[in-house]
Amino acid sequence: IATKTASVNSAIGSASYTQATSANLTNIVLSGTPGNYTFASDTYTYNGVTVANNVSTITVTPTGAGVITMSLDGGGAMTLTSGVASDPIALTANVEKTITVVATETGKSVKTYTIKVTRALPTIGGSVSISNSAKFGQTLSATFTPTDTANYNNIGSTVLITVTSKPLTVTADNKTKE
Repeated sequence: IATKTASVNSAIGSASYTQATSANLTNIVLSGTPGNYTFASDTYTYNGVTVANNVSTITVTPTGAGVITMSLDGGGAMTLTSGVASDPIALTANVEKTITVVATETGKSVKTYTIKVTRALPTIGGSVSISNSAKFGQTLSATFTPTDTANYNNIGSTVLITVTSKPLTVTADNKTKE
């Protein structure tokens, strides 16, 4: 602490500062309400993080001191500002995106956080149509047409159902009758 020379009101004091030994971040917030993700500053790998299909982009907001960088799928690093969201990161349905956040601070060990996030596939929806009706020994044809043909165009769409006869079993109040 500095004092003013020849000043009657000058006080002498001291201050101390203890620096942490590592550059751990205090938080990394992901937008898009991710599942299977709760940040802990001493956890460095997050696998199986998911977001809903309607979330096409997320942002990363790190909090910590020093220099914070982020890279996507092993690409080039970009510098982030503590407490400020990154640019939007595009997500493709059912494709894992690896987000690497590195915290560096002078005199401290570098800390690397890896987050693997996947956007869910859309819910299968569509319509089913059944042709005609069938009796014992005949076959019904049911056709499923998905509403999301971009993600589900390779699924089988026709199901054949053969009508067979079995004894009818009725169960009520834990009693069974054929």
